[in-house]
Amino acid sequence: MTYIRERCSGATNDAISASLKRMKPGGHRADLVKFWAARFDRPPVELDLRGDPALIVLDCPAKLADAGRRYKNCLAARINEVFLGAFVYVEIRFGCGGEPGAIAELRHTDRGFVLEGLYAADNRRVPTDRAQIAREKLAAYGVALLAHAPGEREPVIAAARLLNEHALAEPDNYVGWGNEIMEVAEGLRQTLDEAA
Repeated sequence: MTYIRERCSGATNDAISASLKRMKPGGHRADLVKFWAARFDRPPVELDLRGDPALIVLDCPAKLADAGRRYKNCLAARINEVFLGAFVYVEIRFGCGGEPGAIAELRHTDRGFVLEGLYAADNRRVPTDRAQIAREKLAAYGVALLAHAPGEREPVIAAARLLNEHALAEPDNYVGWGNEIMEVAEGLRQTLDEAA
């Protein structure tokens, strides 16, 4: 209950007592913690991005659920990880109107944040130009970016594939190699989906 009180301003004695009364017979205390985790409003880890209106920290369950609906992904299922301070999610808006943005998944470390992934709607890849903008914006706030072995992209990717290290080919490991090559079919499908 101490952690719940720290993270939830609504966790007053009366509110906690009411939530205990709502528990079903034979209910587990984990149910109580899940109930309150879905109501936190004091994130355990804060990332101040107020200097850039294009970066929106998803720092409460309502924002995570809303972004999950708009981006058609599992952000609402990640509330517990944000509640516990393991991850911070940031929405990146690239333009005005209904232009789709991206979601940045930032892992919290003892030295700050590292960008774990960038995701467009439906967890698709973020186009190269937008991904680069997102990385630069986040790096300007001290977010660490994934790196790769030095040298040219093709030999490293070829060695990674032979070693079954397919995650290396993800967009967030392309930093410093220049433009990401999207498969034509995937790029066309993503462009058509975004236009619709």
